[in-house]
Amino acid sequence: MSRAMVMVGVAWACLTLQVVADSGRAGDDRASAVASSSDLMPVAQQNALVQKHCVGCHKGVTPAGALSLEAFDAARPDPSVAGMMLVKITADGAIGAAGVPKPDAPTMDAFVGALSTLAASEPRGPGMWSVTLAEEPKRGHDLVTARITQEIPLPAGKRQFAVYQLTLACSGATRHGEMQLATFTKAGADAPMTIRAMSARADGAVPFTYVLDDGASQPATLRATQEHSGTAHDAMLLPSRTLAVRGLYPKENVSFAFAGLSPIVRQVLATCFTAAPANQ
Repeated sequence: MSRAMVMVGVAWACLTLQVVADSGRAGDDRASAVASSSDLMPVAQQNALVQKHCVGCHKGVTPAGALSLEAFDAARPDPSVAGMMLVKITADGAIGAAGVPKPDAPTMDAFVGALSTLAASEPRGPGMWSVTLAEEPKRGHDLVTARITQEIPLPAGKRQFAVYQLTLACSGATRHGEMQLATFTKAGADAPMTIRAMSARADGAVPFTYVLDDGASQPATLRATQEHSGTAHDAMLLPSRTLAVRGLYPKENVSFAFAGLSPIVRQVLATCFTAAPANQ
């Protein structure tokens, strides 16, 4: 067996062990967050507040901002959704948008504290999705960004890693989606990242291939935005399970898992990206 094949096998084994370990830690963190948030505001009161003040706008086939809160349950929280709610409430005042009078200040403080605790339980690190809301002109915080990084060992060894960062952005104003790839290196698991330049053609395009789920390999190009990053030239489909990227650098393949992406965040992104066919 070649050294390259051994390195790939080791990388996948390490990734599998990491995902299992991180899943266990995520469950523990979430249980702790639920307990802490219920100390600030009981779960039943959080759920009742969301049903009264939020669900009026965030329900049905076309919920506001594509964010459905009908199934919100503080006992089984989605940290990404809690984070988005927190931004909309504290920065945009969205809790009064349905015309229902806002809760009093002590109730709001307790609810914001509870949401903050739930949002803080979102898992961090390679292979984990992080979700943020950014402000759009005249729209409030409606730009949803989901980001995941993946690390693979470089053949040179000595704990050198290639870091690939995938970012999906969805505009609530235009329903335009953008997929970006950025690349870095690091000299150890806890070392800082250093930008890693891509090889662009004379027209500024960076060629690569990708595979959605179990589909066929497809050619594509990035439009270089910086020396180490670029956006996909063509509209790419939203994977169900995995997105594999190949050929940005010689003999390097990286795979991003979409199984850990919040289902509600996926619904939001689906308004900007077409879903990959189910048979792939």
